[in-house]
Amino acid sequence: MKALKNEIVLKINNLLTQKNYPCVAALKSFYSNDYELGVYEGFGTTTSSLSLANDLVKFAERYDETQSLFYSFFAVFPEAKDMSDQEFETSLWQELSGLALCPEFSPTWDPHFSSNPADKNFCFSLNGRAYFVVGLHKNSVRLSRQFEYPTLIFNLYEQFRQLEKSEQFQPMVALNRKRDEKFQGVPNPMVVAHGNDWEAIQFSGRENSDDWKCPFSKLLYFFAPEVRSS
Repeated sequence: MKALKNEIVLKINNLLTQKNYPCVAALKSFYSNDYELGVYEGFGTTTSSLSLANDLVKFAERYDETQSLFYSFFAVFPEAKDMSDQEFETSLWQELSGLALCPEFSPTWDPHFSSNPADKNFCFSLNGRAYFVVGLHKNSVRLSRQFEYPTLIFNLYEQFRQLEKSEQFQPMVALNRKRDEKFQGVPNPMVVAHGNDWEAIQFSGRENSDDWKCPFSKLLYFFAPEVRSS
C-alpha cells in the first residue's frame, strides 16, 4: 500500500506541475503537505463507504484543530480507470450517496445547504458538515481534472467561508479562472455559468446542461451487502 500511495503522490505531482495548472488551492495544499490521501476500492459501489466516511470525519476533526484553509482530502480509487464523463459522474454520486447514508454518522445536514438534491442550494453533507468535491478521472473533458485514477478531492465548505472572511476567496477564484483559461484554452463553462450558485453541478467536471438533475439518492437499494447489514 505504501508503494501505491507513493506512486499516486508522484502522479499528483505530475498533474500539478503542468504550466498554468489552474487550481491555486490544490497547489498550496499539495506543496505544503497539507493534505490527506486515502486509497479505496469499488468506486461507486459503496464497498468502501464506511472506511471513507470514517476518514472524512477524522479529516474534519483535524481541520477543527488546525483551521488550515487549504487542507484537502484525496480519495483515490485505483482499480477503476477508463470511464466516460457520464459513467464517472454516475459513480461519483453513488459514492457520495453511500457516504451520506452510513448509519454510524449523524443524519443532520449542514444548515447552510439544502438536503434536497432537486434544490440548487443542495451540497453534499456528511455528519452535519458540507463538502465541496472535485472529481478527477482519466477521460475528463477538463484537462485540469484528467488523472489516471478516479479521484475525489474533498474540502470542507467552512474553509471557503474562512477564505471569504479573510478576503482571499474572490482573488483566488479570479486567479483560478484566469489560469484555467490559459491551461484549457477556453474557460470552464460550469464555473462561468454557475459560480457559487450551484455547487453540485460542478462536482464531476462534466459539462452539464441547466436541466441537469443531481443523481444523489437517499435510497438504500444499491448498497453493498456489508453496508446494508450494518
